[in-house]
Order: sequence, then C-alpha cells, then structure tokens
Amino acid sequence: MNKKGFTLLELITVIVIVGILAAAGVPLYLNYVKDAKRAVAKATIDAIHTAERVYKQKYNSFVALANVGAIESTLDIDIDPGVETNWGFAVTTSGAAPADTVTITATGLATGNANGLTVAYDSSTGSWTEGG
Repeated sequence: MNKKGFTLLELITVIVIVGILAAAGVPLYLNYVKDAKRAVAKATIDAIHTAERVYKQKYNSFVALANVGAIESTLDIDIDPGVETNWGFAVTTSGAAPADTVTITATGLATGNANGLTVAYDSSTGSWTEGG
C-alpha cells in the first residue's frame, strides 16, 4: 500500500517553524513601516528648512510658524496633501534677535497613519530627533 502525505509530527514542526519566523519578522516589519513614515516627515522638514533659509536671506531672520497653513503661506511652499493628513508641522526659532536657529518639528496626527510618531530637526546642531 502506497500512502502519500505528511505525518502529524511533520505538520506540527512546519507550523512551529513558521510561527517562530513570523514572531521574529513582524517587529522588524513594523520598524520598517515606522522608518518609512518618518522618512516622509524628514523630507518635508528638509523642504521647510530650505524655505526658512531663503526667508532668512530675504528678511535676515528665521520665522516661527505654528501650523502647516502658516508655513505654506509665509514660506511660499506647498506641502503634499498626503503628508498633511498624517503629519502636523511647527517651526520654532531661538537665538539672539534676529533669530539665528530654527527647530522644525513634525508630529503624527491622531487622525492619520503616523499617530504617535515625532521627528524634529535642530539647525543649531544639525541633528535629528525621533520619537514614537
């Protein structure tokens, strides 16, 4: 008699191996997703920083801006609507007048897919800070 198929032990072994691989892979995947979301925010922060530098060349000072609407109108840039639905941006200035440093912060919106994530750029040190 020719029996074809897998034994119960072989099936359980395969299921255990797949479970271990999934347990190891899911956290890595989630970190990749967070990194991708932060990369979008970083690209937008870079565009805002470039616009701030142009503004400083014209008016000899950086400008503090509290939201996307103010950033777009004051700095004359357009932020992708897809980015606006997931991230909120704010610009703060510091230093002796005229303001000589700028910090740009992106905060994931509760209504978007970046909820709980933050990214900030500090022009005085050139450093990035990430949270979430």
